[in-house]
Amino acid sequence: MSEYNSNFGENGFQRDWDADFRTSQRRSVDPSRRARPSGSSAGSDSRTRSQGARRAAGPSDSARSGAGHSTAGRTGNRITYDGRTGAQRMVSEREEHAARNTRNTRGTAADRTSGRNSQRPSARGSKRATAQPARTRRAANGSHASRDGHVANGNRSGRSGAHNVATKDAQRDNFGYKKAQKNLRAEYRSRRNLKQGFIGIGVIALVVFLIGFWWVNRPITVTVNDTTVQLKSEKIADTAVAASGLNLTPGNLIDVEGEILEEGGGTPYTLTINGDPVDDGETKLHNGDELIVDDGTDVEEESTVDNNHAIPFDSVEEGDGPIYIVSQQGKKGVAVVKTGNVSGKSVVLEVTKEPQNRVYLRYYPDVGSDKVICLTFDDGPYTEQTGEVLDILKANDAKATFFVIGEQLTGEAGDMALRAHNEGHELATHTWDHAAGSGNGVDLGLMSEEEQRDEIQKGMQAINDLVGENQLPVMRAPGGNFELPVWQNVDDLVVAQITWTIDTADWSLPGSGYIASQIESAGPGDIILMHDGGGDRSQTIAALEEALPHLKEQGYQFITCEEMLEYPPLT
Repeated sequence: MSEYNSNFGENGFQRDWDADFRTSQRRSVDPSRRARPSGSSAGSDSRTRSQGARRAAGPSDSARSGAGHSTAGRTGNRITYDGRTGAQRMVSEREEHAARNTRNTRGTAADRTSGRNSQRPSARGSKRATAQPARTRRAANGSHASRDGHVANGNRSGRSGAHNVATKDAQRDNFGYKKAQKNLRAEYRSRRNLKQGFIGIGVIALVVFLIGFWWVNRPITVTVNDTTVQLKSEKIADTAVAASGLNLTPGNLIDVEGEILEEGGGTPYTLTINGDPVDDGETKLHNGDELIVDDGTDVEEESTVDNNHAIPFDSVEEGDGPIYIVSQQGKKGVAVVKTGNVSGKSVVLEVTKEPQNRVYLRYYPDVGSDKVICLTFDDGPYTEQTGEVLDILKANDAKATFFVIGEQLTGEAGDMALRAHNEGHELATHTWDHAAGSGNGVDLGLMSEEEQRDEIQKGMQAINDLVGENQLPVMRAPGGNFELPVWQNVDDLVVAQITWTIDTADWSLPGSGYIASQIESAGPGDIILMHDGGGDRSQTIAALEEALPHLKEQGYQFITCEEMLEYPPLT
């Protein structure tokens, strides 16, 4: 391929190809380069024919080999052309040498296969057949004449065949040369046309680019509030407004609640182009556009919208009465809330689900026509006094609720509390130590939230440990002080907080008569406050002995607070 590239072009390639063609034609038709066949006696033995063939073949092969190497050395690798198809391909020295030897020896191939020996012609061009010595025992008369005649005929036919083959090869080579030359010219024209096409396309593209560049960068004229402005480089709204020289007041940056966060942080101006509102100052302008500009407007801070924002529920107190319960559990609501990214403020855009408040209800029990009364005793147990109270209750078939101090449920006092439980009375907590310490022994509200919970939990656990089973978590706060914050803090620990409707004031020792009168004044659903501990309770014991038989005669029943909770609130 390297030789083809170096000789590419009509004149250079033609000269080189013509030289090769003439050389190949001369070698094909020159009789001096053909080997002459020589016959041998039919009666010669096999050894005679073999030796004669070797002597005849030796000079011829070496001559052909030398000629072939000489030609290959001069030409190297070449491009050849098929005379029948016009195809071209690269051939090596060895392939070209083999092809030429084949053409030069076509006339002698038949002679060698028939047993005749050939000898390469001499330099003078004489046609002489080399006679092989007769080494056979069966020589016959006339054999030489027959052999000579056969050899002569063979030589003539060999020369004629070689001439015909060379002529046909020359014709095919000449046809291939013309066809290859035609193909090369067509290829040259194709490449020339392709190059010219690329140049034309490049010129057109350059012209289009220059026209487009001029069109984009041409000056335009616009009007801003009836002022004519010419723009050369940046043809956008901001540039036109700045070039107009108008004195405009920008808007402010405000939060989600409408308060100013930054003065002048709003839009720099308001703009319409050809009557259409435009918010982007980078808007491209066109020749003849009309701009109307005014002061800027306020811009709200960027914000985040939560479509599933939880609305917390509120805790509210409702009603009045001695029984405190949570009548309704709180449930969170759902709202769409917008929160400012700068201010952090939040506003509710829409409530999709209203929250449900947690209701702390105080109520009187609605006992209807039932004549039921609750007898309650605080600050116990005390060994002797609690025992006397239990005896009176048992004598009147009365049940009561004992709000006990947790730390006192030990020893004989604990045994007395256990007796009360076993006789069907209710044990409920009056805290662990009656809010001692920071509670001043009377008010849970003075204690920390942790102390409040600890007071109630320890008091209940002492009762459960005493009786061996969990009791209904009912309590009475020391002094009856049970405000909403305390309630909210411990509402998961108790189901009810019980106060009273009648205070006998026995803690102040007003006399057994006064205490008895207070007990006898009770009506259906009343809860009576008394004490079996915390001091001398002899007046309370005497009042019980007097009042209970009186109430019993009136048809009243004495029930526990747990039983009273079964009645609904009075409405």
